[in-house]
Amino acid sequence: MELEFALYVFIGLVTIMVASMVYTAVCFYRLSKSMKTKK
Repeated sequence: MELEFALYVFIGLVTIMVASMVYTAVCFYRLSKSMKTKK
């Protein structure tokens, strides 16, 4: 039971990390795109 709980916590942390990485990547992409259009 403890092992399953640890597995769920690990999967949750990995999901949050991946989601934040994708979010920051999209933000940087939009920022660079808007900067290019401004120039």
